[in-house]
Amino acid sequence: MGRSRIQTIFYSAAALISLVGLAEATYLTVVFLSGETAVCGGSPDCFQVLGSSYAKIGGIPVSGLGALAYFSAFAFATFAGFGYGQARRFFAWTVIAMFGMTLWLLFVQAFRLHAFCRYCLFSKTRRLALVFLIGMLTMLASCQKSKMNSTSPPSKRPKIDPCGLISAEEVQAIQGSPIKDVKPSEQSDGSFRIAQCFYNAETFNKSVSLAVTQSDPASPKARNPKDFWKETFGRYEGETKEEKGDEEKRESLREQDEEKGTPPKKMEGVGEAAYWTANRVGGALYVLKNDVFIRISVGGPESEEAKINNCKALAEKALSRL
Repeated sequence: MGRSRIQTIFYSAAALISLVGLAEATYLTVVFLSGETAVCGGSPDCFQVLGSSYAKIGGIPVSGLGALAYFSAFAFATFAGFGYGQARRFFAWTVIAMFGMTLWLLFVQAFRLHAFCRYCLFSKTRRLALVFLIGMLTMLASCQKSKMNSTSPPSKRPKIDPCGLISAEEVQAIQGSPIKDVKPSEQSDGSFRIAQCFYNAETFNKSVSLAVTQSDPASPKARNPKDFWKETFGRYEGETKEEKGDEEKRESLREQDEEKGTPPKKMEGVGEAAYWTANRVGGALYVLKNDVFIRISVGGPESEEAKINNCKALAEKALSRL
């Protein structure tokens, strides 16, 4: 189960707990403002607590403040469940404030009033559940951050010939256009070796570019492509720290493969991890396998779905030979 799905489940549970608390706090507020007596089941402690001077602050019922807090927690948990990072922070601070108020009210009931209200205790139980959920979410985020920030040693894998990963005949069968020639090229940025193979199709917009990124074995500053993958695509799973010197390459990838404001789409069923990026003329599929990742870009008049399927088919051919 992915991290984002687990977070959604936690925030959904928090929203449900907050909604129940909102209903109860609203009921107690209405009872207070109407002057009626809450349904305490004949418990004298309940009447004593709800009727005490501690049940209001500046003339405002504590239950009214609780209703506002539960509504805020419900709203922030809902937005957080849909991936709004700012809402997660607001949700955490709201629950922390509620927990602080809970400790104060427990102290009042135990040492000032020497009585306990069942409504209050139920409410405190819900707040403790919210604090527990925040703790679990914090642990999850910490584990993910640790995982994303960890680095791997550079790979000593021999140079990979990208043109040997997919044959011209295979490209022709998938793209539906004869391949006139195949052009290899290679470059290094001091950390990575990027080898490319361009399959020049008779119908040019059906041409295919295959790039293989691996550690540069000839460079003393070689890095593992897995680390660059985490820094480039990890931000779509969670925030990661960028390393100096990678911004220029990462920006180049975005200029080539993304429309501004359009994030990559996570693809399933190919490699260890895969993302699709669309641009004006086509798109590219990035696929990670072990300590290497490949980039397959295609064009053509087909729909985006067809381009993705073609890239996946080509990727499977290449990955089987890595």
